[in-house]
Amino acid sequence: MADYYLMSTNAITMDGELINIDGNGNRIGAVIYGPTSVLVIAGMNKVEDTIEAAVTRARTVAAPSNNQRFDNDNPCAITGTCGN
Repeated sequence: MADYYLMSTNAITMDGELINIDGNGNRIGAVIYGPTSVLVIAGMNKVEDTIEAAVTRARTVAAPSNNQRFDNDNPCAITGTCGN
């Protein structure tokens, strides 16, 4: 019911495509079905040239560090790389 949704992203392409890996889909659900206005805050460290590079960043940098931060006991947190 909020007017705005404020979020970050795992990676973003130079074309503006967002790449996110979410454990329970709460961020994705809010972007798709949430408020009309979505504000994405992303530093230049998250910008990649291609979708492939952005997915690699999401799988090897963003998602593993988030899993470790939340003390999850899954392969992504343990090995440092997320798979399918």
